This record gives sequence, C-alpha cells and structure tokens, in this order.
Amino acid sequence: MNNSFSNEEVDLSVLPQFQEVTFHPVENKLRTKYLSINGFLFLLIVVGILANWLYNESNLEVYILCGAVLLFVITWIIHVVLRQKHYGYSIREKDIVFKKGYFLRRTTIVPFNRVQHLSVNRSFLDKIFGIATLNIYTAGGTGSDVKVPGLLPEKAQQLNELLSQKITSNG
Repeated sequence: MNNSFSNEEVDLSVLPQFQEVTFHPVENKLRTKYLSINGFLFLLIVVGILANWLYNESNLEVYILCGAVLLFVITWIIHVVLRQKHYGYSIREKDIVFKKGYFLRRTTIVPFNRVQHLSVNRSFLDKIFGIATLNIYTAGGTGSDVKVPGLLPEKAQQLNELLSQKITSNG
C-alpha cells in the first residue's frame, strides 16, 4: 500500500471564469421601491425644515440645513440608481452566481451542494411594487446566505423550483 502524499499545483488557466457569465438584471421596480421609500422619508424631513423656517426667523442655519438635505437627497438618488445597475444573477450547471455593488463589488458563488433550503419572500411593500426576493440558505453559516431581490414573483417562484430540482439532483 503506497501512502505517499501528493499535492499537485492546479493550473490556474483552466479554472472557470465567472466574469464570462451572462448576468440577468433584477427588475427596475426594485429601484422604484427604494426611491419611493426614501423619497417619503426625505419629504418628511423637508416638511420639518420648512415648518421650522416658517415659524422662526430665517437664518443661516436653516439655509445650510436645506442645502445639506438637498445634497444628501441627490447623493442618495445617485446611489440607488448605480446600485440597481450592478445587481445581477446567473444560474450555471452546478451553482448560482449573484453580484452587487458599484464601489465595493461583491460576487457570491453558491454551489448547489451547499444549499440547505430556499424561500421566496414578499414584504408589504414588495407586494405593492410587484416584486419578490429569492432567499438561498446555505450550509456555510449565517454569513453565507444569499438574497436576490427585485424579481418578479413568477420568476422568483420559477427560480425557486429550478434550484430545488438542482439541489435534489446534486444532493
């Protein structure tokens, strides 16, 4: 019996390239949801500032506060638009790939044999905007779960069923 240890180097040029994957975007309704929620909150802030301005003498602090809020709102809108462009998912033969982020890009690849279970969730606002989130729970712990937001409910359910079949065949 030959018990010699072997640990050969892997040729990195033959590794699969996830960058070559075609990513499917999430629905634009997700962006609309985020803009609506935050637009409402910003509207409340502006109403509060205007109420303060009407009942007090106009002073430099109110103008500075209005400018800061306006700058924050513009920055937030740009953030939501850019974030939406960089969400994407792809299903390959043995795994699912999910990407997000524009400054700090994050790509998560989950092999089907690590998936414990799946669920499709819809919050109250998701129902209003006609979207759903596919949750993928893995065996790697709490930090390794993947959420794919902004899917049409029918698409989320189809992906749930497809992934369930792949998990069963790989399990």
